[in-house]
Amino acid sequence: MSQSGTRRTPPRTPDREAAPALSPLSQAAAVPAPIAIVGAACRFPGAPDLGAFWSLLEEGRDAVSTLPADRFNQDWFHHPRRGEPGRSYSFAAGHLGDVSGFDSGHFGLSPREAAEADPQQRLLLEIAAEALEDAGWPAASVAGRQIGVFVGGSSTDYAELRLSNPAGADRFFMTGNTLSILGNRITNVFDLRGGAQTIDTACSSSLVALSLAVDALRAGRVEAALVGGVQLLLSPYAFTGFSRASMLSPTGRCHVFSAAADGYVRGEGAGMVILKPLDAALAAGDAVRGVILAAGVNAVGRSIGLSLPDPQAQAALLRGVLAAAGLPASRITYFEAHGTGTQAGDPIEAWAIGRALADAETGRKAPLPVGSVKSNIGHLETASGMAGLIKALLMLEKRVIPPNLHFGEPNPRIDFDALRIRVPTEAEPLPGEDPVIGVNSFGFGGTNASLLLAAPPASPQAAPDEGAKAAPATLPPLILSTRSAGALPQAAAAWSAALRAKPGRAPALLRGLARHRDLASHRLVLRGTDATALANGLDAFAAGEPVGVQGTAPASRSGGIAFVFSGNGSQFPGMAREAMAQSRPFREAVEAADAELTPQLGWSVAAALADGLTAEALSATEIAQPTLFTVQHGLVTALAGEGIEPSLVLGHSVGEVAAALAAGMLDLPSAARLIVARSAAQARTRGRGRMAAFNVTEPEATPLLAECGPGLEIAARNAPRALTIAGPAAAIARLAVAARRDRLTLIELDLDYAFHSAAMDEVEQALMASLDGLRPTPPRLPFISTVTGAVLAEPADAAYWWRNLRASVRFADAAAEAARLGARLAIEIGPNPILQSYLREVLRAAKAEAPILASLSKRDSAGDPIPVIADRATALGADPRGAPSFAGPAQRRGLPPTPYHRTRHWFPATPEAMRLHDPVLDHPLLGFRREARW
Repeated sequence: MSQSGTRRTPPRTPDREAAPALSPLSQAAAVPAPIAIVGAACRFPGAPDLGAFWSLLEEGRDAVSTLPADRFNQDWFHHPRRGEPGRSYSFAAGHLGDVSGFDSGHFGLSPREAAEADPQQRLLLEIAAEALEDAGWPAASVAGRQIGVFVGGSSTDYAELRLSNPAGADRFFMTGNTLSILGNRITNVFDLRGGAQTIDTACSSSLVALSLAVDALRAGRVEAALVGGVQLLLSPYAFTGFSRASMLSPTGRCHVFSAAADGYVRGEGAGMVILKPLDAALAAGDAVRGVILAAGVNAVGRSIGLSLPDPQAQAALLRGVLAAAGLPASRITYFEAHGTGTQAGDPIEAWAIGRALADAETGRKAPLPVGSVKSNIGHLETASGMAGLIKALLMLEKRVIPPNLHFGEPNPRIDFDALRIRVPTEAEPLPGEDPVIGVNSFGFGGTNASLLLAAPPASPQAAPDEGAKAAPATLPPLILSTRSAGALPQAAAAWSAALRAKPGRAPALLRGLARHRDLASHRLVLRGTDATALANGLDAFAAGEPVGVQGTAPASRSGGIAFVFSGNGSQFPGMAREAMAQSRPFREAVEAADAELTPQLGWSVAAALADGLTAEALSATEIAQPTLFTVQHGLVTALAGEGIEPSLVLGHSVGEVAAALAAGMLDLPSAARLIVARSAAQARTRGRGRMAAFNVTEPEATPLLAECGPGLEIAARNAPRALTIAGPAAAIARLAVAARRDRLTLIELDLDYAFHSAAMDEVEQALMASLDGLRPTPPRLPFISTVTGAVLAEPADAAYWWRNLRASVRFADAAAEAARLGARLAIEIGPNPILQSYLREVLRAAKAEAPILASLSKRDSAGDPIPVIADRATALGADPRGAPSFAGPAQRRGLPPTPYHRTRHWFPATPEAMRLHDPVLDHPLLGFRREARW
């Protein structure tokens, strides 16, 4: 748009130079700090991503065609004659195809809000997400930070279409169709706090946005910036306006710097880069794509026409940017011109580039190569600067100048020889060991922008070897996640292809996926011995077969994992034998505990577990409790090796000992001493009572306990309708009879003890003496006491552990507190799950939701159970990425992008729609139906 029409006016080159720019560029005393581009993404005509864009450029392909027929009724708005009111003589365009699809769930928008949102907002959200992935920045890692968003945009096409149907608008109409929301939609979805700006300077918008972002970074106002530009061609009205001005090419191509230049062809798309100060990027280990040496903006000022370019202003800007970078003109290796293909604009820009950067006065020895991406994809108007910038980035990476299309005969109004510029029409090497590329972008209101871009500095640390031949014997688990269930099979197919393409890179790819991508709600966890095995599993999953571990993590809860340590009753003969035999970390942890226990017990817990304990042995609490504690310690240690660690802990009765060890309140010697003392004390009470599980509420139980007593007590409050009763054997028997009479469920437990009742009183002094000198330490994570039902506030000294043995177990209160603290997942730690139903009942009563998992169980299959437990936990919300298997070289860039499960989102039609842009064709002879106006 900036280089309008086909005017035959020669470039204005007055004798005196234009007044010097007043920007800091021309007055800078020192070279400003360079700015790194650490991430990029694009959606351009014929190029859905960066790789496809480079292929299109390098192969010299033309992505311009005709705008899709479903955008509006082109038959109604087309007329071959120039200047026909309300009509356009061309709908040639570089386009993206169907732009109605969007994955609203991926970005947390309701379908209704997404339908009202300008598709430009939706497109920007997608490429913002992709740019963050390209940078290796998980979206969760940028939330809440001082990161700014600067977006170039001016099109209101969606609102123009929307206005023909005002009755269908809802409360999302204004935010959906306001230009300011182009940037604010990104800050809102990604929780960025550096502010958002939508910049509209017509075709220079996105590079002006970039210049403003560079200034903000150098001033320290933001720590990083997302900079982009967007344009979609949804409405006929801009086509009709540019046709009236004779700006559009009747041949439907941008003939840049060519004698055939006859106007420009419109295009659509979006591009985005992530900026960060170079020193900060290098310090953080970011992968730098390119370095912005200088960027600047100026304006034409008063001219003979608002939309006409000015050579002196353009040349002044180029000289100012060059001076700011502290470079001689001879350092510029290639120049990506604005280059729209107009007879007015191309000669002016060529003159400015030549005079400022290339002619004999600059000392350049060879002609400067120039070109324009518009010859491939059309003029993306507000997004055109991003297209030129991303092309330059890729050129620096590939060290290739792609061919400029539709050049043919040079424009006779450009003196290429005198200006020492040339237009490459075949791919050629980018010259120079340290190339610098310039990029121009001009707005048709007179605002110009330009920048100089260099290759990234050599990394002090070599990138992982792309040609690595052999992967380690054991790969990290592949953790695939998406924000919508429908996208997960797509992701599986993409990752299968990536692993097959580079099997030797599998470890780095898997670590990169874990460390540089978010863990979303819908998950697949898969393990394999090599890349091929993983790829086969992914193919099977994509085909609908059940492989690996699939699950959905709760999206609404922000807390971590609760480890819930089971108490008496979870032990069984042969428990943990597979874990002992197959899991080295589990076995080593058991042996470490055994080293502390054996001198005190006089027998080896590790040996007993390996050989298999009998039911008779486990009926003795002095055997069952140390064994249970040891298994729980082994589980905690082994799961930590898989990256599964608790954020809070609670334990049922004796389970509190292992919970206290996991929370850091006790060290292993102290915990071993405690479990031996506790079990020995309780062992003395064998035969003094019995216990029963009673499925009633406490108010329902109270009169029955009084009726069937004396001596009956509530030993544990497990859930709102789950109590454990302890007392004399005769009283328990009477209670069983009363329960049958009242049709209540009571199950007598196979225990020859009355734990947590008066039967324990006789061992108080012995236990306190055994624990004399126990020194409690502050916990490293919340310990929810089942003695108090709350996070433990007082030290867990000997007196506390006496209460743990004697007082009623307040498990229901403790579990409810875990839910209140936001636990997103509960894992029962023990040899066999016995608390699952209690946990579910407590969560229901608390109106909370969280998956509940077992660890070991009686039904464990052969093999190492620990990875299976870890994968189940991961699939349901755990974050295992701190595991040692995820340490080591990780690929940050080049991972398959997270796919979208797009569905159509468009504003709804109503009977009151006036159909201004898509009138109905009644009949080829009758024409379009239009309502009569009287």
